[in-house]
Amino acid sequence: MKFLSPTIGVVAMAMMIMGASSVSAVDMFPDTGTCWTSNRDILLSEVKMIFNAKLYSLERTYFMCPTALKIGTFDVAAFAAGGKLEAIDGDLPLIVINPNFSLMCDGMPGTCEFEGGQTQLMSLVEENLDFVQALVSLVFPTATVPEDYALDTTNMVIVGITFTGSNGDLEDSEAAVMQLDSPGLTMQMAVCTFKDNGLTTSSYSAIKLSGATDPRPFGYADLSIFQTVFENSIFSHAVISHLGRGPPPPGEYVPLFMVLESCEINGNHITGIRNGDGATYPRASLLTSYDSFSVIRNTNFMGNTIETGFAPVVLIQARISTRVQNPNPWFFDVSDTVITEDTSLACHDVQKLFISGVDSSGFVYTSDGCIEYGTKPTTIMQPPSGDCWDSTFAILQSELPAIYDNALASTERVYTMCNKTYVIGTLDDLSDPLPEGIDYPIVPFVPNVVIRCLGECIFTGESEHIKNLVDNASLEAFLKQDSQGLLTLPVGFMVDSTNFRAEGITFSGASNSCADCYTSPVKFLGRGNNMQFVGCTWTGLNTVSAVQTTYLSNPGVKAGEEFYNSLRLTDCIIQDSSFQFAAVSTGFTGDMPSALVMKILLKGTTIKNNTILSVDLDTSAALPRAALLATFFTLVVVKESEMLDNTIVQGSSPFVLINSGLVPEKVVFSENVIMDDLSAECEDATYFGLSGGVNPETGISDPLVFNPAGCEEFAVTPLGFPCFSGSSTLEVLDVGKVALRDVKIGQKVLVSENRYEQVYSFGHFNQDTVAKFLQIKTVEDATLEVSAEHMVFVEDRGAIPAALISVGDKLMTPNAQSSVTVETIKDITSRGVFAPFTPSGKVVVDGILASSFVALGEASPVVAFLGIEFSHHWVAHSFEFPHRVVCHYLKSCPIESYTEEGISTWVAHPKEVGLWLLDQNFLVRGIIGSIFVGILAVFNVMEMMLFHPAVLMGGLFFVWKLRAGGKKV
Repeated sequence: MKFLSPTIGVVAMAMMIMGASSVSAVDMFPDTGTCWTSNRDILLSEVKMIFNAKLYSLERTYFMCPTALKIGTFDVAAFAAGGKLEAIDGDLPLIVINPNFSLMCDGMPGTCEFEGGQTQLMSLVEENLDFVQALVSLVFPTATVPEDYALDTTNMVIVGITFTGSNGDLEDSEAAVMQLDSPGLTMQMAVCTFKDNGLTTSSYSAIKLSGATDPRPFGYADLSIFQTVFENSIFSHAVISHLGRGPPPPGEYVPLFMVLESCEINGNHITGIRNGDGATYPRASLLTSYDSFSVIRNTNFMGNTIETGFAPVVLIQARISTRVQNPNPWFFDVSDTVITEDTSLACHDVQKLFISGVDSSGFVYTSDGCIEYGTKPTTIMQPPSGDCWDSTFAILQSELPAIYDNALASTERVYTMCNKTYVIGTLDDLSDPLPEGIDYPIVPFVPNVVIRCLGECIFTGESEHIKNLVDNASLEAFLKQDSQGLLTLPVGFMVDSTNFRAEGITFSGASNSCADCYTSPVKFLGRGNNMQFVGCTWTGLNTVSAVQTTYLSNPGVKAGEEFYNSLRLTDCIIQDSSFQFAAVSTGFTGDMPSALVMKILLKGTTIKNNTILSVDLDTSAALPRAALLATFFTLVVVKESEMLDNTIVQGSSPFVLINSGLVPEKVVFSENVIMDDLSAECEDATYFGLSGGVNPETGISDPLVFNPAGCEEFAVTPLGFPCFSGSSTLEVLDVGKVALRDVKIGQKVLVSENRYEQVYSFGHFNQDTVAKFLQIKTVEDATLEVSAEHMVFVEDRGAIPAALISVGDKLMTPNAQSSVTVETIKDITSRGVFAPFTPSGKVVVDGILASSFVALGEASPVVAFLGIEFSHHWVAHSFEFPHRVVCHYLKSCPIESYTEEGISTWVAHPKEVGLWLLDQNFLVRGIIGSIFVGILAVFNVMEMMLFHPAVLMGGLFFVWKLRAGGKKV
């Protein structure tokens, strides 16, 4: 397979991963240098994050220096019991303890290596909190771990690292190269390499995800691996082991979700033999997955050997999807994989496997509920007359022989529909007669039915157009009627709509004819799996949903096992309709499921110009969770799809996912309206996949923000940029302390010791806006409430964004000889946002020296053009020169004007230009930025010449003296 070039590959994949998150990012730097050379130092840096709420919730990127870092053997328990934070014969493994952690190679792939040791990267479980306390005591001797702290690896990203030379433990059969055990969501890896591991003593696996759980209820622990190579290693269990922690409690099933994309798994050997006692792993494989959902794309498994096992991929109580994108049904290659001892199980157990160890060409679903391997044959069903089926009733009759013929039932049977309109009648039971000229619904009762339209095939009529059966009763009545009572269903037969597929059908005209009938043109309620609609259209409907399922049961599941039922809509359109509940909905009946029971894939599908009425048909009460998609216990995968110009009368989100999971990719939302937004509180927001609030500027839904408590909050679209809160105070000349909301233009405020300057403008002035601020408290009892982007003067660092301030930092005060020490930082909301502008660009707020300005982004203390760094404060102060000249020096601003958000019109547009410039590529930003900096330098000289000539002349005299002095010998 072909990879991107190394440099492009790292950058592109890193951008893809980092860009997928709504979490803000910040680069972490060591005390010396620009990259990290020690995992121990990284761990100690992360300990500080426990007490820094702002940085803790930002994506923190550590850049590893291009080097081969030797990893030693480290005992977590020994350190927790009072030992030293040291490894034997090397550095510590990389130990991840906090969310939003990223490690990236600061060079080309292959130049950053972890070499040697046993486990080279690990996360910890709740039982290891004593280890964290020991770390905290090492860094902060008098501190304790906060009560609400929890080990959590959510949003962990690893890019460009090579893991090599690791070996297993002769005594510990579970030691893996990378071991991820703690709760975590969206753990991602890109452009990494695992090679030459386990060559002396086999490792358990390259990556062992052992029961990692989503810290939210009812979600996925997600591991995604892109463009990563696993080669020339020896493992006892699997290359990748994706393991659950045993049966989950009822109603709290937290499955795992894994993506392997564009990876190479080549030349590895799986022994299937456990270290320590020499017992065998009968299901050892290249990929072993328990209680999980796996997606594999563009990935090769080549030249591997499995000593004891029966399949390259083993999925126990799990499912696999290759998201097929070409005619190859599996879209990954297992050629040249040799299984030395084949321990394949009988058919009754082989349903747990989706890839055979011998033949990976596909599988055939048979009527006795067993999955067999081989190529599924296709039969084109011939109509009684003509070239197409002009009667759905005739299709029902044609399907009856498949009840008795397993070979026929295992064949994909294709019915080609005529180019006509089929008027579908209301049918409660298959034995009910219908008037002449009225067709039956399509009712699949044996697997592997395909309904294909060549032309324009329209199904219309008020009731269901396609429906399956809940039990055998209706089919048995129809069978007796059709055979004049001569035939009965075979013993053990159950109706089953597995592998039903409809292609190119248009559904229209369906309507709820009664309050309790809950009509949907497509309605699946009984046994069935893998039902697909390709190129279909739903239009002109007034129903509950376009497609409705209620607790479909997967017929391939034995008692006590959990599988997904699958429904796919590919290249479909749902438009110009009214739905009581949702365009697509799933549900369940009876007791609450113990697991996710459904998987919906929408790919290339458009949902447009629909109205969700949000009305219960029985009671006429409102449905507060109505949406375009409404699902219960369902994995929802949405790819390359659009939702345009829809109206939700009452709801809280385009997607409402109850106890479900969402995997959106390239989804476009535009001009959707929620007339009555009922967004839930944070404790309930975990049920929702996307916020109901739509950003009017972008037309898309606001993203979710993951916070350390594990709760999803709806992101607030900021109004411009907040600055200081209205409750902050300034020292006003001849008045004393005044709340910032009461300060007026023209008043003189303290800017340094015994120096007052006039407030000539407000960059931001809004009395009513409620915004998020950082509340920074110091040991000396000073409190500053400031936005993350606003700059504060820090000792030895100058003016930096408040987001970069850490506990222990020293903040400057009006007295240049004194400072105050940061004790705590937390997020708050407060009413009112204000940014007073003074000629020097400085202001003392609540006793702390701050800038009048915000940075162009909160992640960096400087802005760089062509590698030359400038402080945000200098750039902003220089750019303010025209505004300062007109409003301060010339006194020509009798009335200030502000945007609707309260931003000065002098500031709003220049800030947009600055943000646009920073968003350009390196070359454009460098060229334009250099011109921009030159203009700013001219502004500084002009201000000195025109308004501070004495200062300018003094400076020039000083320079002249230095030059003159330098000529003396």
